[in-house]
Amino acid sequence: KATVSVLYWDRVRNMLLRCRPLLCGPVRKAKPTEVSMRAALACCVRDGSGKEAENLIRAMEQFSLPVDLRARGCVLAAYAQAGDKPSVEATSQHITSLFGEGTVQEVLPLVRPILERARSSSGNTDRFETAIQLITDCR
Repeated sequence: KATVSVLYWDRVRNMLLRCRPLLCGPVRKAKPTEVSMRAALACCVRDGSGKEAENLIRAMEQFSLPVDLRARGCVLAAYAQAGDKPSVEATSQHITSLFGEGTVQEVLPLVRPILERARSSSGNTDRFETAIQLITDCR
């Protein structure tokens, strides 16, 4: 199991080195840190890759890193960024089952800055509005 994690961490590191060169220092470590994993989650939100974000959450659990509402919210935001409504709904139900009723509403303020950075880097306002709407619609 550990080998899988290590191989996966190599992939995550490469992703981070591509999109977050400033993290090169911490990323060169043999093990992921909370900071590097959060940065990787932000990359997933920007790219709209919810599956990858889910893999990151599993890796964080394997490496015993804390997985909080913000981290789970990144998975939701990544699916929302991709406009994947069924996955957004499934993820919001999962978040509710983990953190309790009403927590999905707390996700938006946590992930909004990440979505805004994604919008400013891509200039795609429609995608941003759709993502915000998809998350807002979650009950």
